Amino acid sequence: VETQQRRGVPPVPPCPPAFEQARDACAGRRAWQAASGRSRAIGWPRRSEVFRHATNRGSRRCGAREPDATNGSKALRIEQIAIQDPGGLTQAACSLAALEPNLVLVFATPDFFVPGGGAEALIGCFPKADLLGCSTAGEIANSGVMEQSVVVTAIRFERTRVIPATADLADMADSRNAGRRLAKALAAPDLRTVLVFGQGVAINGSALVEGMIDVLGTNLPITGGLAGDNGAFVRTFTLGSTGVS
Repeated sequence: VETQQRRGVPPVPPCPPAFEQARDACAGRRAWQAASGRSRAIGWPRRSEVFRHATNRGSRRCGAREPDATNGSKALRIEQIAIQDPGGLTQAACSLAALEPNLVLVFATPDFFVPGGGAEALIGCFPKADLLGCSTAGEIANSGVMEQSVVVTAIRFERTRVIPATADLADMADSRNAGRRLAKALAAPDLRTVLVFGQGVAINGSALVEGMIDVLGTNLPITGGLAGDNGAFVRTFTLGSTGVS
């Protein structure tokens, strides 16, 4: 189930489905997606970026300001792979390293996150990037909705600083305090938006967000969701630069 709340920002052009996270952050929407032990978050101190997706028909944009004309460079570049063959995952994912991404988003079937499932090898492909993601109940790529797959999106910011944060969650009653701990790790005068993913079981997602709002206020866009496990509600995973939880 996904709910969205507009925050009084101008409308943005339609975006490819694979880049809902970028669109929501750029448009200032709050979105919860039914996508252990930890919640992961990323903060953006700027959002004056151009979101582009290269296709055979050219570039598509989402919530854009044009990059500076003085240097002619793109403010943001995105490349994505979606793969169902575990044997080809590492080679395909490491091909994205040429982009030199600052941020890598990973959404995958729960089996990907268990030991030997491929997550450790993927982390090794991006030693200089911050990783963020979670297990799911189905994956959304630019090509459509998939199951039992891994979707990796590499993002290269030219003028944006990415701040990672992780908070341990003791139990469901700790959800609000965990949100506060995440928010305190991200708080900065120039913070512009937050993307957060929490475990999908033994957590109160609403309380997690309320804890972040306690620290960051109500005017900062907070997007993200809870991890999934194909509807079993037994064991979910989150991914950060420090590894899988």
